[in-house]
Amino acid sequence: MVTKPESDYKSRHSAMATGSETQTATAPGGGVEPSLAFGAGWRGFASPHGRPSVLTAPRMTVSTAGGGLQVSFEEAPPTASIEVEVWKRGDAPGQDLPLVVPAEQKLLHVADLLDGVEYCVRARVLLKELRSPDTREECVRVADGSAPAQVRMDSVNMKHILRWLPPRAPCRTPRRYSVQFQGEFELRHRNGMWLDSPECQDVTRTHCDQTLDLGSDSDYNIRVRARCASHSASDSASDSDSDSEASSAWAQLSPPFNRNHTVLTAPRMTVSTAGGGLQVSFEEAPPTASIEVEVWKRGDAPGQDLPLVVPAEQKLLHVADLLDGVEYCVRARVLLKELRSPDTREECVRVAVAQASWKSPAAAGVLTMILMAAVAFAAVCCVVRCRARRCRRYVHKEALPPSLLAEGPTPALLLEAEEEELCADVQVLPKKKKEKKEEEQRPLPDAVG
Repeated sequence: MVTKPESDYKSRHSAMATGSETQTATAPGGGVEPSLAFGAGWRGFASPHGRPSVLTAPRMTVSTAGGGLQVSFEEAPPTASIEVEVWKRGDAPGQDLPLVVPAEQKLLHVADLLDGVEYCVRARVLLKELRSPDTREECVRVADGSAPAQVRMDSVNMKHILRWLPPRAPCRTPRRYSVQFQGEFELRHRNGMWLDSPECQDVTRTHCDQTLDLGSDSDYNIRVRARCASHSASDSASDSDSDSEASSAWAQLSPPFNRNHTVLTAPRMTVSTAGGGLQVSFEEAPPTASIEVEVWKRGDAPGQDLPLVVPAEQKLLHVADLLDGVEYCVRARVLLKELRSPDTREECVRVAVAQASWKSPAAAGVLTMILMAAVAFAAVCCVVRCRARRCRRYVHKEALPPSLLAEGPTPALLLEAEEEELCADVQVLPKKKKEKKEEEQRPLPDAVG
């Protein structure tokens, strides 16, 4: 092979180069080979096998579209691939896996981005073992006004409510919102998978109760997006510019939420006396928390005795072994791991002097009813079971004194008449037999002389 002067090569290469940095390669014979163009957008020196040795960076354009990014490419070999990196401005690039698309596609749409966040993009060309230089990074803010705004989490007493404001973009029909969350397990072990919040899919309200979704003490990424649905399918088909079924970009909660950041409020406490002690009831406390109760005599400094700790599920505490006639004060607070609620306002109650249980009105009424029932039962038994002879046996009748008896034999005769029992046989006959018997008993008349 004839070796050509280097000056001749440079003159020819400068004529062929179009804005790219010129590079030279040494030929096998010790000279240099002229550069050859192998398609638009990439140039190199011919190797003995006819393969290019240099790729140039593609021409890239980045814009926003539909709540995401639209990246277009030019001057890339049609048989190559384009590797695209997308990251939030302020983060280090290369943390996420790059996107790879064929160069023939020439257009890439990056969806599922956060509204109002600035993203940066850079790309390079890949062709077998070859790799072009990176493009200069371009940063664009995603803000089309169709995503929800001011996403925040209101967490009080372990009840987590996600809230947001409707998008600024107009919508002819009620918007529908969908919420997704991502825990530490999904982020690290399930390739960054997002889970749908079951109770917050296609809802029209601008809040979502995620108390059951956020079940661990890890950090959660939470996001919400909106879509504007048409009145009917015919409306959507007839209007190509309609915003029906168009989902917005995701609006993400920032920073991530951890349920240990919940706000504990003082429980609602009620104090009363019962059985010579105090009865303390609680409301509005998380069921998984504990309640710490302090009890002290009025006039003493609180905190001298150890507090009483009960689970919040119990909701009732009975404090016994207190002094009669002494006024006691009570206050309480909620404890949940490292969290501690404010104290309740102290309530003071005087413990009344305990009286015997049988002296209470209720006990007296019960005793009276038992006594009356016993007397009634005895009377019924006496009437039913005691006959006349038994009553005479057990109940003796005293004789009348002589002063009450009448003088003369009349009383004695009356007594004898009362004591004597007269008996007579009586025979009942029919009327005809009676007349016949009377005729037989009638005396015959004397015969006339």
